[in-house]
Amino acid sequence: MNKKSKVCYLAIIIFVLYAILSGTIIPITGQEMGYCILNYYILFPILSFLCGLLLSSEEPQHKWYYILFIAIVGILMPLPVFHSIWWGMALFGTIPSCIGLIIGNLAKKLKQKL
Repeated sequence: MNKKSKVCYLAIIIFVLYAILSGTIIPITGQEMGYCILNYYILFPILSFLCGLLLSSEEPQHKWYYILFIAIVGILMPLPVFHSIWWGMALFGTIPSCIGLIIGNLAKKLKQKL
């Protein structure tokens, strides 16, 4: 693992801790929809996309471990707040991370050709 991958994994872990702590310590009663939209539908996909772009310069096997990591994080992130596993959340993280990896790989190949 190089410095980029460590930064990306650390950023995801810090975001997950923020989402869990903001949902458990601060009462979100009556504001669950806003909490979900902000954390699960906006911030998590954007962060996974940006980290996918950053990790596209990694070795091939490390890139695909990131997608598995994002899927597991997405599934387990709602557990402490809502006390349930949400299988669909895996898609909200893995699709943007795959798109980020693909765009990063294409950009890297175009840069190598030029």
